[in-house]
Amino acid sequence: MGHVYRQSGKGRSKNYLMKYYRHGVPVVESSHTDNKTKANKLCRARETDIDRGVPVNAKVGRLRFDDAVQDVENDYVMNDYDSLDDLKNRIKHLKPFFGGRRMATITAADVRDYITHRLGQWRTFKSGKKQRWSKAQINRELSVLKRAFSLALETGKLLFAPHIEMLEERNVRTGFFEREEFDAVYAHLSPFLQPVVEFAYITGWRIDSEVLTLEWRQVEMPRQGRPGTITLYVGETKNEEGRVFPIVPGSDLERLMVARQAARDVWKQAGKLCPQVFFREVAKGRGGPKSPRLIKRFNKAWLNACVAAGLVKPEVDDDEAPKAARVPHDFRRTACRNLVRAGVPEKVAQQLTGHKTREVFDRYHIVASGDLVEAAGRYDAALQEQKR
Repeated sequence: MGHVYRQSGKGRSKNYLMKYYRHGVPVVESSHTDNKTKANKLCRARETDIDRGVPVNAKVGRLRFDDAVQDVENDYVMNDYDSLDDLKNRIKHLKPFFGGRRMATITAADVRDYITHRLGQWRTFKSGKKQRWSKAQINRELSVLKRAFSLALETGKLLFAPHIEMLEERNVRTGFFEREEFDAVYAHLSPFLQPVVEFAYITGWRIDSEVLTLEWRQVEMPRQGRPGTITLYVGETKNEEGRVFPIVPGSDLERLMVARQAARDVWKQAGKLCPQVFFREVAKGRGGPKSPRLIKRFNKAWLNACVAAGLVKPEVDDDEAPKAARVPHDFRRTACRNLVRAGVPEKVAQQLTGHKTREVFDRYHIVASGDLVEAAGRYDAALQEQKR
């Protein structure tokens, strides 16, 4: 049986210590009170939790926010997530409100107060323009707080987590490329970027993590009339699942990959190997020898091409910088739409583009107004046929 007691001697704390047993091992913990009744009550609660199989240790409930978000950072490092910098930026917004507090004292009401506080703040851009923080940004911050509570529960540092309700977001993108729009942007891109966007237009794969990082070890070209394959192995995709996109003989994709082979062979003859399918030429110093290098981001080049093609947002003021009406990620929606238009079964199209669930695929499969007009025309023709 557990009991409480005070340590004797000069200078000792007046708070009672609790001694109880867990799996036959004695545990001594401070009750943090000099009231014997409260100390006995806490000691009995500890013994009750042990009988119920609830994780009990001296640190339960004492976890502070700063230590909790550090556990989240450690989790990102352990899992090698690419968004560690984004995580740190979100924590910077959470710390002024929750920093120094015990996680056990943070309630759902406190979270709602934080949301109200953030909705009332303004963000200032380099141009001097001010804008309120978006609900999407605040939701990303709340997701960090939720993850901190989840990890604390998993590790037994907390026994309870408050309900954190996310804000409703209305920023779902619905953009996609018609063929003439794609051709217009394609014509204003640099030669080393044109194959990248054409590949994304055909496959609908993610540009940053799946197209730009694609290597020749993942490509098997068609042989003797048999289709080839482009393979993303398990762990190389966002959803950690593998994927295969066939290279049909005589297709635009085969023509594109043959051209990339030719570009690779030029450097191979010069004694310079490049494992990436898509690369750019970079010179070492002025007038120095060029060599193939990995393409990382091309945001500025993309914006310039969209401006030249006339694909800019109409609501942009004259004194603001132009903004593209299309983003490279729209190629995923475009590929979904093109595959369904071509009569490919939606389950097969989902596997080709790499959408893990049907719900996500449906969100990316955008129906254009032209498709609706065509469907209405077919429907009217069927009604006319019934009259005959």
